[in-house]
Amino acid sequence: MFGTSANYVRSVRQRTGADGFPRCTAADLDWQFNRRRFPDHAEYYRQKAKEHYWRRRAAKLTKLKQAPRQITQRILSEVEIATLIRAAKTDRLMFDLAYFGGLRASELVSLTWAQVIRRDSGEAQLSIVGKGSRGREVLIPAVIAARLFASRGGAPASAPVFECVQRPGSPLTAYGINCIVKEAAERAGVNLAVTIRWLRDAHIWHAIDNGAPITLVSATLSHAELKTTSVYAHARPGESSGRHLKTKF
Repeated sequence: MFGTSANYVRSVRQRTGADGFPRCTAADLDWQFNRRRFPDHAEYYRQKAKEHYWRRRAAKLTKLKQAPRQITQRILSEVEIATLIRAAKTDRLMFDLAYFGGLRASELVSLTWAQVIRRDSGEAQLSIVGKGSRGREVLIPAVIAARLFASRGGAPASAPVFECVQRPGSPLTAYGINCIVKEAAERAGVNLAVTIRWLRDAHIWHAIDNGAPITLVSATLSHAELKTTSVYAHARPGESSGRHLKTKF
């Protein structure tokens, strides 16, 4: 008899309480309540669809206040950048590429020697695949390029440019890169909140301040829209109407 099997006894205990009566969940009560409201199953599901629609509609109509972009808090001067790069010591090359190439952490991690091309001018050309699989070509100054090519040794084209010390042959992780940046920031005495992204942001501000066209900066950093680059330019204005007001009354 199935009534005496161990599986049957176990299933009954799972469906009943200590008093032997069947357990009734909140979902069961909700179903019983709605079954009395809507005897017809089709009407029940129509009502549920309406409730779902209005919940989604209310969410779309609710406008949340957008959090302010913390761009101005990430501004580092050229002196601070130079101090930070010198404090990197053996990892200086990575900092140089992040700053002069405007590279993201993910782009540094995925950079291989096959993407590094030697130019006749002595510069290095980096074939970067960035966010959204958008490709771009970035030029690195000859002084930095010389150190870059000297660091390769006999590494194959498929090898990462920046290897993990604990895992030879494997690239550094974004977390590992930012840990190195934090250590360098502590030695340099700059803002300890700095990440590798700050060097990319500094590239934008310093290039625009030194007269680089905003379209060139946008193309170098592979911004999807020019207005993205403009946000950085507006965060550090070179002129203000307040300068033209009279300070003496």
